[in-house]
Amino acid sequence: MSLSVVPRSDQSPHMLVGVFDDTTTRKQAEDERKKFASLAENGTDFIGIASPDGRASFVNNAGRQFVGLTPDADVTKYVLEDFLAPHQRYRVRDEMLPALERDGHWEGETSFRNFRTDDTFPMWQHVFFILNELGQRMAIGTVSRDLSERRNSESRIAAVQSQVAHMARVTTMGELAATIAHEVNQPLAAVAANASACIQWLNAAKPDLNEVRPATNRISGEAKRASQVLGRIRTLMKQRHVVSEPVNLNDVALNVLDLVRPQIACHRISLRLNLAPILSLIRGDAIQLQQVVLNLLVNAIEASDGGQEKSPEIVLSTEGLKDSALMAIRDSGTGIGPDVMDEIFRPFYTTAVAGMGMGLSISRSILEAHAGKLWVTRNEGQGVTFRFSIPVVAHV
Repeated sequence: MSLSVVPRSDQSPHMLVGVFDDTTTRKQAEDERKKFASLAENGTDFIGIASPDGRASFVNNAGRQFVGLTPDADVTKYVLEDFLAPHQRYRVRDEMLPALERDGHWEGETSFRNFRTDDTFPMWQHVFFILNELGQRMAIGTVSRDLSERRNSESRIAAVQSQVAHMARVTTMGELAATIAHEVNQPLAAVAANASACIQWLNAAKPDLNEVRPATNRISGEAKRASQVLGRIRTLMKQRHVVSEPVNLNDVALNVLDLVRPQIACHRISLRLNLAPILSLIRGDAIQLQQVVLNLLVNAIEASDGGQEKSPEIVLSTEGLKDSALMAIRDSGTGIGPDVMDEIFRPFYTTAVAGMGMGLSISRSILEAHAGKLWVTRNEGQGVTFRFSIPVVAHV
């Protein structure tokens, strides 16, 4: 409070005037400012402030550690782009600033760089305008969170999923071992028979070369057939890194069918193929997709073998949709109850006596990683149909 005397015309005191200055509101505002300043300084995220034209004016302690700046480093010599990795700087001009002008904020994943080591690291960045009481733009603020640990966790999870998928492939191939051995034994037996015949013709008093030549051609063809079967088995069994390449679902289906045909025949199941003559390519990992088809076909074989149909049948079809390629595998088994249609995709859920309950769960995970989806529907008659679709790539 301040006091002053109001004089009369003859300058003698007339009245005393007191002026009260209420500092309560100003003190509260100052306290709030200190709280926010302390929060920014002690936060674990990157917190920064820049002028409306993008010139840095403040970076908190955590932010300085992220980007390799000392506590006393002058941040005013940097602009927004300087904090991003070189290959990401265009996004300030092309994405952030237009969104700020349009919406007043922007957020997304970016890559920051460390000024000292030049290393880059992933950040989830939120950028916004700081406004005054009149709604005028005072500055640009940013709060960014380090995603490095999340990325590392995702990598570890992906590695575990890959190992589980590999284990499932090995287990499935083990279940098919007997029929695969039979498939390989057939060409080997043909090789032995033709080789024995060749020896007899060559040991004759007058070697019959006209018989030997076609026999050697048959030996070569049967040996190649055995080699192809073993090659496909080796490819499926191998632990390998995921690759992304152009893939035709028809080729995926045919490669897997070479492995399961003997088992289909052993169970006296008829197989019908309805492959689309023209099918757009997708981009993905061919071996992982073969695992999906193998899982679905093995399930279809087991279901059809236990069904009530006298002539069980499996129908494998492919179809080109507008933006995706689709594969369907239809069986004539006992079907799936409506109460467990969603349960079958859970890990370790199985109705098979010796099953692990991982096949469908792994298959759905693989397809989701390919931006695809897997679902099942009940047939009008016996059995169910599993379908999956994957987006096609216009230019691969």
